[in-house]
Amino acid sequence: MEPYQYTPLEGNEIRLVILHPGKDNSSIQISISHTPFDRPEPVHSSRLSLDELQKSVPEPWKVYETVEGDIIYFCRPKNKVGYTSWDHPDPDFPRHHYETVMSPDLVAPEPKYDALSYTWGLSGEETMAIEVVNEQLPKVPRPTIMSLRYGLNVRPNLLHALEHLRDAEKPRTLWIDAICIDQKNLEEKDQQIQRMGDIFRLAQSVVVWLGPSSQDSSLAIRTLRHLGQQIEYTKKNQWVPAPSRTEKNWWKSHKVPYDGETWQAIINLMLRPWFERLWTVQEIQLANRHATFHCGSDRIQWYHLRRALRKCRMVALDSELIFPIPSLQRIMDLSNFALDLKSTTVDSLLKVGMGRACSDPRDKIYALMGLFPDALSGKIRPQYSSPVKDTYMQAFLGLLRETRRLEHLLPQRPNSTLVNSWLPDWSTPSPTIEVGLALGHFFCSGESAAEVLSLSEQTLEVTGVSHDVIVATSEALPRNPIDAAKVIHDFQSRVTQGSLCATGEPWTDAFIWTLALGVLRERVPESTSIPNVPCAKAVFQELLDDANLQCSNSYDAWITQTFHWLAGSRFFITARGYIGCGAAAVHDKAVVLLGCRLPVLLRAAGPNTHHLVGRCYTHGIMRGKALLGPLPPDCEMTFHRPEHARHADDWETRFWNSDTGENLPGDPRLGALPGAWVEVPERYAYHAVLGRYLRWYRDEAAGPGTGMVVGEDPRLRLEELKKRGVRLETFCLV
Repeated sequence: MEPYQYTPLEGNEIRLVILHPGKDNSSIQISISHTPFDRPEPVHSSRLSLDELQKSVPEPWKVYETVEGDIIYFCRPKNKVGYTSWDHPDPDFPRHHYETVMSPDLVAPEPKYDALSYTWGLSGEETMAIEVVNEQLPKVPRPTIMSLRYGLNVRPNLLHALEHLRDAEKPRTLWIDAICIDQKNLEEKDQQIQRMGDIFRLAQSVVVWLGPSSQDSSLAIRTLRHLGQQIEYTKKNQWVPAPSRTEKNWWKSHKVPYDGETWQAIINLMLRPWFERLWTVQEIQLANRHATFHCGSDRIQWYHLRRALRKCRMVALDSELIFPIPSLQRIMDLSNFALDLKSTTVDSLLKVGMGRACSDPRDKIYALMGLFPDALSGKIRPQYSSPVKDTYMQAFLGLLRETRRLEHLLPQRPNSTLVNSWLPDWSTPSPTIEVGLALGHFFCSGESAAEVLSLSEQTLEVTGVSHDVIVATSEALPRNPIDAAKVIHDFQSRVTQGSLCATGEPWTDAFIWTLALGVLRERVPESTSIPNVPCAKAVFQELLDDANLQCSNSYDAWITQTFHWLAGSRFFITARGYIGCGAAAVHDKAVVLLGCRLPVLLRAAGPNTHHLVGRCYTHGIMRGKALLGPLPPDCEMTFHRPEHARHADDWETRFWNSDTGENLPGDPRLGALPGAWVEVPERYAYHAVLGRYLRWYRDEAAGPGTGMVVGEDPRLRLEELKKRGVRLETFCLV
C-alpha cells in the first residue's frame, strides 16, 4: 500500500477516525474524515448555590458538591448511621435547581466521537501499518473521506488499543492525536494543539488505554473499582458514603483489608506509563463522567478510579504493611492527580507538569493549556518551531501581566539550557521544597503588586527589601526523616547562641516552625492532619532518639510529606539570627520582592547583578514583617478555608485579637486606604489565574464608581511604602 497523505484542514475543521468493525486477529481498518468543530455557547444553568441548597434542607441534612460538580445530600443523625442521596429530601423540590447539566449531550451534539488517551511509546519503536480505506459511513457529520486505500504507520501501543477498542459489528468514531493531527505539519500542529482542551472536554467519552493486561492487573482493577464504589469525594476534600455502597464504614475508616499481594497489584498498575505522562493529565481532567480506563479487557470508570486513588493514600498510610518510599510516593502523587485540577492554581498545574514526562519541553506549557484559565491560555500561542525559552517567556509574561505578581519565579537546575536565572525552567522537576512552599500559607509581601522596572531577554529589574545575608548553612538534608532530623539538630547545636532567636522565640520553636515550613496547627487551625508546635517538637525528639515513635505514629503522613519536601535543601542562619530553609549558600541574600508572597534567595552574579537561587522559608518574616513591621502583641494571623474554597490550596488570611478572639477587618498594620481608594463591595472575589480570593480596590479620584479595579492593596504600593520608611532596593536579575 502507498503511504497515506494528509489533506490540509480548512477553517475550523478537525479530523476524526472511523474505526471499522472487525473480529479478533483481523487487520485494522480506518477511515479519516474532516468535520467542522466549534466551541459551543455556554448553557445557562438554573442550579442554586450550595448555600441556597443548604437552606432548603432540614437538619440533620448537609449538602455537598462532589469533585465532578454533582450535588449530594448527606443525612447524619446523632448516634445513628448516616446515609446519602442524589435526590433532594423534599421530593417536590425542583430538580433543575440541583441537577448538573451534562455538557457533551446538551451542548455539543455534533460531531459525536470518543477521544482516546494513551501513551505513544518510545520514538525508536518499530511501527506497523494500518489500512486507511475510502468507505462512506453513516452518521459521520459532513465527511470529506480521503481517497481509496493507503497505509498509515502507528506505534505498537496504539495498534493494541485499536484492536481492543473496535467493535465486532459497528464502526466507532474516535479522535486520536497521532492520526488526527498531521504531525509533520508544524503549522497545523500549532493550531490543533490549541484546540485539544475543547476536543477532550466535548467528547462523548474519553477512553483511556493503559495497555494490555498483566498477571495482576485484573486484581488491581477489581479492587480499585470496589473501593471507589463505596465513597463519594467532595470539592472541599471531604468523604461521604456513596448512596449505593456495600461496605458500611469504608467511607470514614482507613482500615481496609488489603494484603501485600493486592497492594502490589495496585502499585504495579500505578506504575504503568500512562500515569507518568504529561498530556494524559489534561485529557482525563477534562473528561466527563463517562470516561473509562481500559487495561486489556478489564475496565474501570474514571469516576470510581479517582475516588479509589484518593482513598488509597489514607489506606496505605494506615496499613500495617511497610511500603517502600518510592511506592508510597507514587500512591501519594496519584492521590493528588485524582483531585479536580481544573480548579487548582496555575502554579500547582505547572508543578504537576514539571514532574511528568513528555517528548518536547514546550509541552510543559502546551499540554496544560486546556486546564489554564481562559485569561492565561488566550495569551499563549503554541509554536513548535520557536526555541523553548520563547515558549517559557511567553508563559511567564502572560502570568506576570494577568497577576501583577512574581509568585511564579522558580529556580533553574544547574544543567538548564535557559540563560536567565529568573526565567522559570518548567522542563524539569523543581526542588521538592518548592512544592512545599507553594501551599498559600505565606504573606511576606502581603497583597502587593510586583514593581518591574525593566524586562528584557537578559535581565529582570524588580523592587524589594534586602532582609539579611546568610552566614551559615547545614548539610543538604537527606530524605530519610531520622537522618534529616540529626542533620538539623547538629546544625542547631552549632549555630545557636543564647536561649532566644531574632524573633524573640526559643531556638527550638524557630527550628520546628522552619522544619514545618510555617504550616502547623497554630497557623492553620482547620487542618487536623498536622501537629501543633508541642506535638511537632515531640515528633522531632522521637526521630532524634530513634525510639518507639508513639507520637509520630499519629502524624505518619505529615512526617513523610514534610521530609520529602525538605530533601536536598539546607537550613540556614542569617547575620541577624533568623532561621530559614532553602537552596542556600553562605553570602546569599534573603530578599522580599514586592508581589512575591515568599522570600527569595539571591546570589551575586557580578557588579549590581544577581542570580535567582530560588524561594525559601525564613522564619519571622513570613507574615509581612519586612514591609510592615511585626504584628501588634495582641494580634494573631491564621489561614482558613474560604467559605467557597475552590481547591485544596485555597486559603484566606484572617487577623484576630488574641485577647478577645474577635476577628479584625484586616491587617491592623496597614491603616486607612490612601487618597480616594475604596474597597469594592465584593470583599473576596476570586482571581482565576492566581487561584485565590482577593480583596479588590478602586481609585475613585475621578468620581464614585470610576477607576480601574485592581487586586493589590494600594497601601503596599511603592509610594506608600516609601512614606512608611521602608528601605526599598532595585535588584537586577540575570
